[in-house]
Amino acid sequence: MGETGEVLREIVIGVLSSQGVTVTPKLADETRKTSTYILQKGDYIEEQAFGPLVGRRMLHYLYRKFSVPIHLFFHPELIPATPAVAKPSIVMSTPKPKTA
Repeated sequence: MGETGEVLREIVIGVLSSQGVTVTPKLADETRKTSTYILQKGDYIEEQAFGPLVGRRMLHYLYRKFSVPIHLFFHPELIPATPAVAKPSIVMSTPKPKTA
């Protein structure tokens, strides 16, 4: 899908969430197949409707408004791991027993 400039709504939501944007579902419109979300980052908040596929123009808009790198929408596997999920890069040694 990345060749057409469109990505799945679920990927967009995941990328936004990983970049510090709070994404709250508001309502779904089954007739138009869109879902409305409240997007918030810092003091900025807005309501946005996403269809099943999110186009290039919307991705650029999200980049400008929320400072989310464009390439992450097309390659979500490049999202850096968060500290809560990341594996430690240093192997911790077991503490030495105290001697009297």
